[in-house]
Amino acid sequence: MTLFSQILLFSSLLVSGSPLKATQSEGVAPLRFELSNVSNMMGAAYVSNSEVCDLFVTASSIDGKHKGLYWCAFEEFGPDGTPIYAAPEKISQTPWAEKFGAVKICNVGTKVGAFTVSGGKIKYADYDHAKRSFSADYTTSISYDRGSEWPIVAWDVVVDSKGHTAEVVLLCSSRQEIIPKSEDKSDAIYNSGGLYMGQLSAGTLFRGVVDLRSGSVEEPFVQVGEENIMVMPSAVACVRTPDGALDGYVVGNKVGAMKYVPRSNPTAVTYLANESADVAKMSHTLGRLRAYGGGGDLIASGEGSHYIFRLAKADKMGAPTYKDAQIICMKGGVLYGGNLSVPTVVDWDADGADDIICGNAGGWLLFFKNYGTTASPAFGGGEPLCHNGKPLCIRAGYYELQGPQESGWGYTCPAVIDWDGNGTLDIICGYNEGKFLCIMNYGTPTQPKLDAPRIIMCDGMELYGAWRVRPAVCRIGADAYMAIMDEREALHIYRRSSDAVVADVGLLTLYNGMSITGYRANGTAPTFSERGREKLHFADWDGDGDLDLLVGTTKQASMPFVDNGLPWSYWQQTKKALNVLYFENVGTDSKLFFALPKLLQFKGEDVNIGTHSNAPSVCYFGSESGLPNLIVGNQSGNFYFFDRKDITMLNYFQQ
Repeated sequence: MTLFSQILLFSSLLVSGSPLKATQSEGVAPLRFELSNVSNMMGAAYVSNSEVCDLFVTASSIDGKHKGLYWCAFEEFGPDGTPIYAAPEKISQTPWAEKFGAVKICNVGTKVGAFTVSGGKIKYADYDHAKRSFSADYTTSISYDRGSEWPIVAWDVVVDSKGHTAEVVLLCSSRQEIIPKSEDKSDAIYNSGGLYMGQLSAGTLFRGVVDLRSGSVEEPFVQVGEENIMVMPSAVACVRTPDGALDGYVVGNKVGAMKYVPRSNPTAVTYLANESADVAKMSHTLGRLRAYGGGGDLIASGEGSHYIFRLAKADKMGAPTYKDAQIICMKGGVLYGGNLSVPTVVDWDADGADDIICGNAGGWLLFFKNYGTTASPAFGGGEPLCHNGKPLCIRAGYYELQGPQESGWGYTCPAVIDWDGNGTLDIICGYNEGKFLCIMNYGTPTQPKLDAPRIIMCDGMELYGAWRVRPAVCRIGADAYMAIMDEREALHIYRRSSDAVVADVGLLTLYNGMSITGYRANGTAPTFSERGREKLHFADWDGDGDLDLLVGTTKQASMPFVDNGLPWSYWQQTKKALNVLYFENVGTDSKLFFALPKLLQFKGEDVNIGTHSNAPSVCYFGSESGLPNLIVGNQSGNFYFFDRKDITMLNYFQQ
């Protein structure tokens, strides 16, 4: 995950209402788009030079601003070999309008073109690089018969060197996925023995060859290998090397696993391996695979980012060996904390400059070091926090609340505090099981070293609450506390007894003694998987010396009341909100009582940076008043900065 071994900085840019910028040399950061949850790799082609491929990627966008297809010109390799691309340029015209779900862009003889497979046809369109445009209509359309009703999950096309013929490989679902009803309905997802009650899909391959000159099928489509090549299939790529040592198909699935299917012996399916003889795997989900150049390298994209897998060696009789994945980068980018980023601002390495500790949907815990100052920050790329030299990645695996399909997610929600009072910063973390972890620091303030995660216990049992919640943590006097959403989704506070044991203190309440809940109960309540998810954060926001409470929510939340709370009631009117609530402490730190929440706005207006997750943390970046500003992690993985002078409060309950 390291982007550079040496960090070159340029001046920090803090723009209120915008994501924090990458401040490495020329703003190098993972290739991403602001407010884009998913960016898919459509292919690689030699366009601007003949030695390294340029890329074609698509972007979705919460606000629709970035939706489209983009060309990314290769610029250089970083010191560690990271490929760095120029800022994406939007393609002006495509024959498939905005339907980018299944397109392959590659070299076709002396040209560059795009393929798509749909409706029993293989279609091709030419690319005009001078106009940054594809032909308005498909120049080639070839009908084919697969002889099967199995739905196509993914596909790939590989063209011969002259551009005359194309092998087309179809990854198909050979067994229908069946998802059981949720626990809110009649059936449970898992039975009493912990076995999944649904059925996972399996994938198989078909291949055929078409003649691009005559528009005919040269080799009819036939099944390749068995019907269970990959569980939960999601991606396929044809890979081959000029010497023939590698000639086959790489198949991937929703949780990042990849297998190699030799073309000469398609029953000899093996997992891809890395140079340490471990199974090579995407760090997160896998949604798209494409060949990168002609040497057997792969590019992959998923929910998280884009990666390149370099071929280390190929054995014709076994699986190819790949180097560890590298993140594909761009210039002029923004900091990327992983989708559903949950940041906490804190001076992690005690050098006097506040850093960022971040969790994300992939289950990682990342450290963004501040190479500048707190007033004028300059951030490097996110580095994984480690235990005994191995990155910490927290995932539920097979037993996950939404089923094994989500086993590649972790939804880590870290809070940082000196939990044991020994002068070093520890981590208290919620994640996707509805449990909470303590990760203790046994290093020094300037050189943190993390212990293995331990589950926090209460009254001899695991402390359970709503899932995907970041606990609010604080020290009051000599004691440390954590507040969570409990099993009823009410805010509940606990006091540390020992590192992994807490004592129940009781509910957090409003000024009138009413509990603070986060769910809806008026007949429109979301399913169990949509509930929870709140990001709690204690901080003295108003500067009066006591702890207030900031809560980041989804649009589904209803706080502090079950029927007409925020942001749900307001969202129904506007369809837009920042989804960050401010609860002022009207009691004391020893006796916490809160006023009715206010909804944060930006310069008196509602802003939508994502409905799925907003995670606030106070910061002193650029602070001129001595009072904190705010950053908010969002579902696209950005860290939005808000200067407090631009933050206004909507007093919804007094309208």
